[in-house]
Amino acid sequence: MIVDDEPAVLTLMKDLAEAQNLEVHSFLDPVKALEALAVHKADFSAILTDIRMPILDGIEFIQRARQMQFDLPIVVVSGHLDQSLTIDALKMGAFDFIAKPFDLDRFENIVQQAVSNGDEIRKLFAEIERQFSKESPDKIELLKKTRQVLLNMRKPSGS
Repeated sequence: MIVDDEPAVLTLMKDLAEAQNLEVHSFLDPVKALEALAVHKADFSAILTDIRMPILDGIEFIQRARQMQFDLPIVVVSGHLDQSLTIDALKMGAFDFIAKPFDLDRFENIVQQAVSNGDEIRKLFAEIERQFSKESPDKIELLKKTRQVLLNMRKPSGS
């Protein structure tokens, strides 16, 4: 999923991600993106979002997306070098940050890492949940808490 209120930037990011053989759903409107996430949670491996958007800013978008699906890697993309917003996004669990205009190699690397990370985490926890499915509700709750802790421990790549 890619969310950016600038049509030209959104198209560029979509084209770059599709060049990596990724299926991309792109949104100019972050509210529409959240609606799609709510309905099709399993269809997304990662989110790339602009930090500054007029309808809903990136920080609020990240908060709402995390409430729906807290395990998706979220990459923040911004042309505004607002250090405090970037730090806030990273504290909220953003996977990494890409500055606009972005270096194409860095963009491709981070997108691939985010998608791979998201896919791997979901497969791992699906298998664990399958194995725990016959266990007690307390164990399932412990698994969910462990999942959240592990996800919060992820660090941005810094690359």
